[in-house]
Amino acid sequence: MQRLMKLEITNKIRDFNINHLEEMCADLLMVSYTQLGQTPDKEQVLILTQTLAKDLMQDFGSSLTWEDVERSFRKGIRDGKEFHMSVPTFYKWLRRWRDIKWDSIYQVETQGKDPKSLPYFKESQNQIKLLT
Repeated sequence: MQRLMKLEITNKIRDFNINHLEEMCADLLMVSYTQLGQTPDKEQVLILTQTLAKDLMQDFGSSLTWEDVERSFRKGIRDGKEFHMSVPTFYKWLRRWRDIKWDSIYQVETQGKDPKSLPYFKESQNQIKLLT
């Protein structure tokens, strides 16, 4: 089971079953609410869970993995100026992470930069992976 989960978090979001993605989004949102010191009601969590899952599939499905999503939330909570959970908040975190990822890939593949010189990347099995 753990091996399956490890492979799963590195799959693109588009490869997920929407019901499974919603479960993962609900868990991530609850952890995020807790880290922000908030206690949402069930209706809030349900609406944001469905919105996050749909946004991930439609807007980030081909560019992000679940690992990227988790890291975007982690970085957003720790480095962001947003202290409440909302669609604009998580969307900003996801876009910011996607831009960091794309910029770093561009720097390595096009400009020939050493992946070790980039703060969010390391080289692994001929692929570039994000670090937190």
